Amino acid sequence: MFVAQNGKPNCLILGTSQSLRDIDPKVFSQTYLDRTGNTIRCYNFSVVGATLATTYRLGEILIKQVHPRLLIIGTSYLDYTESREQRNDLRFEDNAWMAYQLGTPSFKGWLLEHSYAYRLLTLVSYGTPYGLDYTSVSKEIRKWKGQLSESGYGYTDKGINPTKTISPGYLKDYLESFGNFTVPTRDLDNLVNLVEFTQRENGQVILVEMPYNSMMLELRDDQGQLLPVNTQINQFVMQINTLLASIENSHQVLFWTTGHLDFIPDNGWLDLYHLNGTSSPLFSQWLAQKVVQAVQNGQIKDPGLIN
Repeated sequence: MFVAQNGKPNCLILGTSQSLRDIDPKVFSQTYLDRTGNTIRCYNFSVVGATLATTYRLGEILIKQVHPRLLIIGTSYLDYTESREQRNDLRFEDNAWMAYQLGTPSFKGWLLEHSYAYRLLTLVSYGTPYGLDYTSVSKEIRKWKGQLSESGYGYTDKGINPTKTISPGYLKDYLESFGNFTVPTRDLDNLVNLVEFTQRENGQVILVEMPYNSMMLELRDDQGQLLPVNTQINQFVMQINTLLASIENSHQVLFWTTGHLDFIPDNGWLDLYHLNGTSSPLFSQWLAQKVVQAVQNGQIKDPGLIN
């Protein structure tokens, strides 16, 4: 529908739920137009819970189809934890449509590409292996129908008080996700593969660190005392950002960190690592302004369409 109404996007946003929730292409594009007078058609194809292996495969398919001038990859240290590194996403690992798009023909893949009825049947039955019934699946569809914009942005007006102590259950899962704090290789390799593929297709790449609340790095116990594990978490974040900066240098892309941002209000968090509808417009404006500055500084070519 987006392509039919607007034409092929010349800007794609890829990543996980962080970039889905944080970057509104409509605000981004309007800010870019206001600053440059040029139009940029941007679509957010970020996927909730995606690994970088999935993002790379989706990127191959989309970039071949639309040949964007600019690819924005939203990422953060959360994409490189041990639990994310080891995740096998059944939504995409055994996906006939993706395999079909990437050159492995099958009858099911052909049906998914050409039959809307079969797509609907597949969608409705999607949750069956996970014990979901039709009611649960349709409820999930309705939820996202109310939140997803025509340009792929995941809006929500819900929020939290980020100053409250993190719940024990969340803290346990969060710490377990790091494993032994080993920096991964597979997903960094997939990121490099996506960058290189985009550049071979004459696209430009910007890596953007998705915002997260400082409490993610300042964990406290029930008495409000900082936990010793914060040192390991902060070292892990620094290692990841150093590796992303090395990709910036070796592949002539841009990498922007966001730990310094001070314009996200306390009521601007959906949770500790997603923005909500209060703050995502602010972040989208900031990102567009950064792109404009990069064009003006000669760091990238103007991805917009001259009006």
